Parts: sequence; C-alpha cells; structure tokens
Amino acid sequence: MISYKSRVDERAEFFADIFNRGSLDIIVLNLGQPPSLLFNAETNNNHRVEFKLEGSKSNRAAIGARVTIQSGKLHQFSEVYGGASYLSQNDLRLHFGLAARTS
Repeated sequence: MISYKSRVDERAEFFADIFNRGSLDIIVLNLGQPPSLLFNAETNNNHRVEFKLEGSKSNRAAIGARVTIQSGKLHQFSEVYGGASYLSQNDLRLHFGLAARTS
C-alpha cells in the first residue's frame, strides 16, 4: 500500500503502470520542482488483468469505452477517460485487481 500525504506545491498526479509489471505507480507533478515517482514496490501473489483498448477511425484511444469484468462474485467496471488532472493523463489501459482469483 502506498502512503502519500498531499503537499501544497503539488500540481497534479497521474496513475500508470510505468514499468509494465501489473502494478499501478503514481507520478506527482510538483510546482517548481521535478516530478516525483511513487513506485509501487508491493509484491504479492494476487492476480490482475489489464486491457488496452483500440478504437477505430476517429477514436483510436477508445475514449469513453467501458469494460465490465466478472470473476466469481466479484464484478468490476472501468471506463477509458480522456483526461485526469491538471496537466496530466492517467494510463489509458484499464487495470483490474482479481486478488486470489485466477479466472
């Protein structure tokens, strides 16, 4: 679990799987300073699934697409958003945690 206390000089943050390990990391854009990387170093045996959607023709990033998954009694949904915070964009891939579930 990442613990982070917001500071006054924080401008924006975005969430992405920076190192393509299946875990979300956080980049914080700081006012007048270099960005900060909050690397998710959590190691566990939990499963996850990730989707990178591609639209056709004019909406190649699939903005607005919604994905719903079901794993046992677990139901989750997420949507591809075209903006996140001031001067930032979250990862366009959709990430779902499955815990110990394998399918």
